[in-house]
Amino acid sequence: GLAVLDRARVLVQDEYVPAIPGTPLHWVMVTPAHIELAEDGHSALLTNHGRTLRADILAPATAQFHVGSTRPPTAIEAQNEGTEMLAIALTPSVPPATTRVAVLLTPIGDKWPAMKRPRLEPLAAWRVRN
Repeated sequence: GLAVLDRARVLVQDEYVPAIPGTPLHWVMVTPAHIELAEDGHSALLTNHGRTLRADILAPATAQFHVGSTRPPTAIEAQNEGTEMLAIALTPSVPPATTRVAVLLTPIGDKWPAMKRPRLEPLAAWRVRN
C-alpha cells in the first residue's frame, strides 16, 4: 500500500506471508539520490539536487536498512549508472505469520514541520479517500 499523508509524507507498507516458512524477504527502493544510513540502521537520508528525504522503518522494529548495489552481474546488461539501492532484508517468523514492512518517507527542510509518527493499520483496514 502507498498512502500520501498530510500532503507531504508517504507511507509505503507491504504485508507478506511466505508460502514456505522462513523464506527471506527483500524490500528495496532504487533511487538516484545519495543514501546516508543512520548509525542504528533504522533510518536513512536520501539527498539529490539539494533536497533531502528521510526514510524511517516503522515496522518491523528489528529491521535495518542497508545500501545495495544496482549493478547487474554482467556487463552486457544496463549498468544502472547513478543509482543506489536502499534495502531491508528479513527472514519472516516461523510459523508463517504476516510480516509487515512499513517505511515512512518524509521531506526534510524548513518548509516541512516535524510531525508525529503515523499509526499503522493492516492493509485490509485501509480505505480509499477522495
